[in-house]
Amino acid sequence: GFIRPSFSPWGAPVLIVKKKDVTMRLCINFRQLNKITVRNRYPLSRIDELFNQLKGAK
Repeated sequence: GFIRPSFSPWGAPVLIVKKKDVTMRLCINFRQLNKITVRNRYPLSRIDELFNQLKGAK
């Protein structure tokens, strides 16, 4: 079901690895996709920085 072959250029290699406790871990290799991803030019401020800017505001 849920996992099926894909030939999309936006896909990433997937590997299922058995852990020591016999459960399975889904591992996805995003390294090639990360190389072509454009960084956020307008990142959101951290919440603690926003609160510091609002101190004393009415």
